[in-house]
Amino acid sequence: MGIFMVGLMIPAHSTLIPLFNTFTKIGLIDNSLSVILSYTAFNLPITIMILLGFYEALPREVEEAAVWTGRLFNCCEWIVRITYANLLWILFTAAGLGVFGIMPATAALFAVVRKWLMKEEFPIGFTFLHYFKKEFKTSNLAGFLLGICGILLYADYHFLLTASGAFRIRAAALLLLFLFCYCLTVLFFFPVFVHYELDLFGYIKTAFLIGMMNLHAVFFMAVAGGSGLSSNQLSRISPLFGAVSPAILIMAGGCYGFNRMKRLQLSRTAPGHR
Repeated sequence: MGIFMVGLMIPAHSTLIPLFNTFTKIGLIDNSLSVILSYTAFNLPITIMILLGFYEALPREVEEAAVWTGRLFNCCEWIVRITYANLLWILFTAAGLGVFGIMPATAALFAVVRKWLMKEEFPIGFTFLHYFKKEFKTSNLAGFLLGICGILLYADYHFLLTASGAFRIRAAALLLLFLFCYCLTVLFFFPVFVHYELDLFGYIKTAFLIGMMNLHAVFFMAVAGGSGLSSNQLSRISPLFGAVSPAILIMAGGCYGFNRMKRLQLSRTAPGHR
């Protein structure tokens, strides 16, 4: 501040000849840039003094209000982003006639959520469209395969209803085991799908392994999801956040699993590990 205030002590007229000689040597005579530089140098000290006094005189309540206004703006911005992504999911699902649109639209939604969690800046609409077209075939093939597995489990359940005796108990235990593995795979499929570049069976295998390695995260996800489903306000906000809210919860659990797997891999490759 003191350095700038020294400029107020120098008379402007005493600098005319030195400035003229300087601008002549560097070729700025009859050039608008010489006027810009001169006026900036002469007016900067008084400008800083006036503005500094103004900002120091502002009440602290104004600063606190500005902070809360900024936070409110960020909150509203995220509400708009989430609503926009949810609307895109609905539109693209409908564009694929539901059956052929829900898997690529969900994959695109998870890709958008993943970028949010990684704090990347990107255009939501363009990114959604890019992943929808890119993963249309693979995601529908995965949906067909997972759907067939789900139908087989449902058929086994109905068959189990007709069984009796010890066979029914053993078959029920085996069915519950397969159902648990199936739910783990489906839960982590989309996070794995948008995070890694694998073949179809590689996605399924990796989703199952990450689910088995992070059962505690699955528990917390189930508790959080159950709390949201039991809320009476869910029906009111579902058109706005219905698809994005579970996607954020599942993708956050997936990112936790990816980071944990990465740390385990690094610890195994560290010197001294057996």
